[in-house]
Amino acid sequence: MAPQQDVISKSRGSRAWFYIALASLVAAVGTHGYLTNYHFTLKYGAPAADSLCTLSAVFSCDAAAASKYAELFGIPLALWGAIANFILLGLAVFFPLTDESRKPAARANLLAFSGFIALTSVVMGIISVTQLTRYCPFCIATYVFSFLAFAGFWFGLPKYGKTPFSLSDGKSLVISGAIILAGAFVLNSGLRRPYVGDPKQFERMIGAYLREWNANPQVDIEAVSPLVKGDGGTGAKMTIVEFADFRCGHCKTAAPALDAFVKAHPDTRLLFHTWPLDAECNSAIQHSNGASCALARAVLCAEKKDRGWQAHDWVFERQEQFGSLDSVMTQMPEMSKDVGLDWDEIKTCMDSEETKKTVRDQAELGKRLNIQGTPSIFVNGRQLPGGQALPVLRAAYEQIVNN
Repeated sequence: MAPQQDVISKSRGSRAWFYIALASLVAAVGTHGYLTNYHFTLKYGAPAADSLCTLSAVFSCDAAAASKYAELFGIPLALWGAIANFILLGLAVFFPLTDESRKPAARANLLAFSGFIALTSVVMGIISVTQLTRYCPFCIATYVFSFLAFAGFWFGLPKYGKTPFSLSDGKSLVISGAIILAGAFVLNSGLRRPYVGDPKQFERMIGAYLREWNANPQVDIEAVSPLVKGDGGTGAKMTIVEFADFRCGHCKTAAPALDAFVKAHPDTRLLFHTWPLDAECNSAIQHSNGASCALARAVLCAEKKDRGWQAHDWVFERQEQFGSLDSVMTQMPEMSKDVGLDWDEIKTCMDSEETKKTVRDQAELGKRLNIQGTPSIFVNGRQLPGGQALPVLRAAYEQIVNN
């Protein structure tokens, strides 16, 4: 290859790497933005569609979003990442317009900034592997984008001297850091306000919930054929007992938060009991519809085949479709098929007196505990108001492990 052609080839190769860096940063900003929204939605219990980030029981964003590692100074790490990558993208876009005399320092700043983000990704990856038992697919994607951005700048920017990290001008990094810090606090306050209103009042409400929890009497809750998730032994530091109705909107909202919390805390255990708001199987209720009791029986029958939680999730995802007993029975064959069960076996189980008695026994258990509505959450034998929300669960957990 002729010298001139070699120069042209290298120039094209450098531009390609630079564009890879820019594309990676755009993708990183978008992915971090999605994770930020997902974090707020999950944390504050807002109804949401199925997460794109949940691929399986192992590869799911829930555990990461509900863990203590999900925030820094009360701000989602995803929001920190979105702002940092956005600022870095801005610096990169303006690099070609930088005065030639300042380009060495600008290149060094881009390498230092992107290198710091890549190093942060390594740290978070180590935490994910060593501290969590689940893996966040979109988080992994952001790690990959950070490495691609750094590589893109390393190979795509012109070389100046032998010390690429020596900064002749650190003002850009200082200003960028200040913007990230200020932006994170301002955006965090604005983004969570639609969920919590006044943040200080929200914190006071959590404190009131904890005080009421501590003041509530300790009760012995005898498990009645519940669905169980989490620590199956006796080593659980925190045992959560939930009573819920499958047609209750608040119960549907609580389900992903409770699931995520248990995934993020291996030393917790969740016991789910049905408490249908239906007089057909619950003597504490005045009106009867038959639908809630039928759903409870279907899920308990699925649990006998080790598919209880799959049925639990399937029913909540389609909750709006169960307006009557007829609509329930029409769709139960599809539920059986989707969770890998035989409908004839499930129907026989649902019609059995044994299953009907189990549902009534769970309802009576809730009645003895003086449950007034659903979902009702008990933590370590005491009723926890607001226990369906992640901030409340975290606060209770911190108190338990620190005492």
